[in-house]
Amino acid sequence: MAGNPKDSKILAYKDMVNQLNKTISAQTERIQSLQKTLEADRLENGCPIKPGYAC
Repeated sequence: MAGNPKDSKILAYKDMVNQLNKTISAQTERIQSLQKTLEADRLENGCPIKPGYAC
């Protein structure tokens, strides 16, 4: 347990950073999964994969 208010704030910030890192990791995984799904759908439909190109 933190001994003073400054230590408490530091621990709270560390917890916040850990939660933000977990959120970023989860979002990155979702984005990668969606990109794979999109790529598979485009390949299935015979659509070329080009940045900025929509079929």
